[in-house]
Amino acid sequence: MVSKMSVKHGKSDIKLTARTIAEYWKRVNNLRTEFEKDTGKTWEEAPYEIKSWFERKTLAPNPEKGTIWCKSTYYLYRSALLWWMKNNSPVEETQKLRNSDVGSSLRKGGENTASLKLKMCPKKIMERLVYWLTAGCGRLRKNADYDGIIVRWLKAGIAAGLRPAEWEHASSKFEGDKFILEVKNAKVNKERGNGEYRHLIFKKEGNKREIDDIRAFLHDVQAWKAQGKPFENLYQQCRKRLTYVSRVHVLSREDLYNGQAISLYSARHQFAANMKASSKSDRQIAALMGHASTDTAITKYAKRENGYRCANPPKTPIEEINSTRPGIHVKKAIEWRRKHGGISQRAASLLPPPEAGGK
Repeated sequence: MVSKMSVKHGKSDIKLTARTIAEYWKRVNNLRTEFEKDTGKTWEEAPYEIKSWFERKTLAPNPEKGTIWCKSTYYLYRSALLWWMKNNSPVEETQKLRNSDVGSSLRKGGENTASLKLKMCPKKIMERLVYWLTAGCGRLRKNADYDGIIVRWLKAGIAAGLRPAEWEHASSKFEGDKFILEVKNAKVNKERGNGEYRHLIFKKEGNKREIDDIRAFLHDVQAWKAQGKPFENLYQQCRKRLTYVSRVHVLSREDLYNGQAISLYSARHQFAANMKASSKSDRQIAALMGHASTDTAITKYAKRENGYRCANPPKTPIEEINSTRPGIHVKKAIEWRRKHGGISQRAASLLPPPEAGGK
């Protein structure tokens, strides 16, 4: 048997949350079992066969449904496999999988995938959801005890844009006329995050509703943890309950949304859309959301037209804004406008000035 190899390579290490690591291990163990069933070998015995086997499995039709994997499923398992291979497989095999373009040829997500999670949380849908959860409509149903927490979680998420897992270690304080929310970034490395912590600054007078929503949910989190219960349990119970309620009772007659379910992450998407609608710059939005690049919010999150303008959107320290970088979309737009004449001061400030003597 080949001994496990501990080799570090590729991008700089990413600090993963405990929940992400648990999910990775679950997928890795599933793949291990399938590999041993198909080949009669373990990963340690055949480290050079893992990548090719994974790609064959990706493209093989499901014996029950007759379909191959969709893109979202492929990338979920690929991320978990790369995480394991990084320290346990030959460098060249890991790099081959990282550079593989198999995922680009797969179909888009179908049922039971992230594609059925709504990437926004519109006001009218939020109002219906809050009514259903707070008016006693589902009081006797399973997990109804979490309904109030779900409402406060969504409201706080729309107000601050935190990833669901980030609420576990978030804290707040008042400084003069400001309310400051300190967030420990869930993704902390130079490729994906803009630092270990980020800070959202609200006006004590102008953001009373947002502050109340954030403090109410932080109280829920602290009360849960004071009972010695893992935050992950709270997340899973609220996630399952919200998916059921939104898909079955709130969005079932909304043809526009095709049965998509509001998730706890939908609140973060709505926050991004609201910041865009409130004319925040791309780098300001990246800093508020804990992104290293402006590309992430531009390409992965809800659009400006799905948001609503905030009278007093939160601010973030200038040093955190400066720790972000303009992505390729911003650079291309700026270069095009420079060549074709006319560019806004905000856009021009994202790139260094032309070299002396240049055109």
